[in-house]
Amino acid sequence: MEPVPTSLPTAPFFEADSTPLTILVVDDEEFNRALLNMLLSARGWNVINAADGFEAVERFKQYRPDIVLMDVMMPGMDGFDATRMIKKLAGATHVPVIFVTTLNDSESLSRCLACGGDDFLSKPCNHVILYAKLAAHGRIRRLTSMLDARNRALKRHSDRIATEHAIAQRVFENFLAPGLSELPGFRVHLSPTSLFNGDIVQAVVTDRGHLQVLLGDFTGHGLAAAVGSIPVAEIFTSLSRRNVSVGKIAFELNARLRALLPEEMFFAAIIAEFNANGRRVEIWNGGMPPPYLITPSGNLGAVLKARNLALGIVPDHEFEETTDTLHVNPGDCLYLYSDGIIEETNRDGEAFGSERLVQVLTQEDSTHDRFNRLIEAQRQFAAHDSPNDDTTLVEIVCGTVWGDPPKSVAQTHQSFPFPWELTLPLNIEHLKTAQPVPFVASMLRNMDVDEQQADIISVILVEMFSNSLEHGVLGLHSNHKDDEDGYVDYYEQRKLRLRDATEGFVNIRVRFTPRGRGGELRIEVQDSGPGFDIELLQATNPEGFRFHGLQFLPTICREINYDRDTRTLAVTYILEPMLETETMA
Repeated sequence: MEPVPTSLPTAPFFEADSTPLTILVVDDEEFNRALLNMLLSARGWNVINAADGFEAVERFKQYRPDIVLMDVMMPGMDGFDATRMIKKLAGATHVPVIFVTTLNDSESLSRCLACGGDDFLSKPCNHVILYAKLAAHGRIRRLTSMLDARNRALKRHSDRIATEHAIAQRVFENFLAPGLSELPGFRVHLSPTSLFNGDIVQAVVTDRGHLQVLLGDFTGHGLAAAVGSIPVAEIFTSLSRRNVSVGKIAFELNARLRALLPEEMFFAAIIAEFNANGRRVEIWNGGMPPPYLITPSGNLGAVLKARNLALGIVPDHEFEETTDTLHVNPGDCLYLYSDGIIEETNRDGEAFGSERLVQVLTQEDSTHDRFNRLIEAQRQFAAHDSPNDDTTLVEIVCGTVWGDPPKSVAQTHQSFPFPWELTLPLNIEHLKTAQPVPFVASMLRNMDVDEQQADIISVILVEMFSNSLEHGVLGLHSNHKDDEDGYVDYYEQRKLRLRDATEGFVNIRVRFTPRGRGGELRIEVQDSGPGFDIELLQATNPEGFRFHGLQFLPTICREINYDRDTRTLAVTYILEPMLETETMA
């Protein structure tokens, strides 16, 4: 790469410059030309002569001198017109023109300056003043030449950077936002503070007709914040197309970003999944502002505050895949946004804020276009044209048909024509670092299990595993969660006890047996704890224990067994046959 000048030469550099000046002497008197030739040659400078204005212009074209000594009164073309022509030919290059004249009235001197002259010398010339003026203008000439060279180098450098940025911007745009504008019921507004955006929006329609959306915000701005967007987009897209759950996507992104990002950088994100029938939204929120659900009538339907830390911070064994589920109606709108919107300030330094955002979204007007109304409200509120931070707003209309499924007729088919079994023996070190439930749940989702049944099985696994780990291995009691403070203390105790535990195990076994067109799923969870009274599990409101929600199991499982000797809880769940769609002619 061509080096760019970073400093300017000093005056001593010019005085020590060994390159002699080339001076064009223009005078219609031969004696005057001869005198100037003698004086200039004595200093080692190169001299070019011209007898009138026409000849001066031609000599300038031919030799491109450094300085011009110009007579004023000459036949044909006078010094004024010759100077105008020379200055035009010089263009952006600074070529000093010094008028050598007997004129001394103000009007004549003003004309010399008006036509482009830079200085004056009176005839007859004083050689001391002549040398001083030429040396000074020589320094200025060299200085401007260096400035010109530096500016040209900077211009080439700037053009190269602009070209590289333009290419990178096209790559980012093509990679990070493919087809977002074509998604029905989906609108996005992105306003970066610089050429590159630290915010990222991704959306994938799965082969089951669900919409999975990622909105994230990297620490900082510009290219440094944007570079992480490509691996995030690649991981999210890959996992979404494999129908991986929202919590598992968050886990995988967190693990990858912890390996990629520097310690001072993290990625706040919301990951949401809208199911195909438009009735349910599952959301994982890590460090992002709370999304708002607005009903068609303009009411605030729900606010979902972040329950997790941003991605790239928490180690795998402490990561929480906890999600929130919203039951929505067609026509409801979910608004996701980055903190750049609520942190935008006006001229008084006041922030736009969450309250103003909700007020804009819920106010009544004839257009019902809350998306553009919010963008315009923030624009009018801001004290400047460019935002303080990258700002992103996403509007998603619930109940939208995301894909374009063919017309079909439903037929039953056998999901699993063969039996299979999965066993996970987890010791205390596994329990401190592993996430077995999402692993098992993702396998079931990839084995052609109906989406609704896969969700139910995931809940069963979560409750059984949590009970064995928390109450069996760690000895925690659920009655600690009776109030808000106790709830926080419970999970703090869970974290500490798991960290300090030196022994214990949980064994998970999942076995499938085909039955007709469906099958029977047997789930067994064994732990190293002291066991519990199975009658409490069957009670409606057991006192002292809630067993982490296990009371709901009898309502969805065909059979529940507990072996006190082996401390094994086992349930049987009946898998209904899948519905296979066949395209109608």
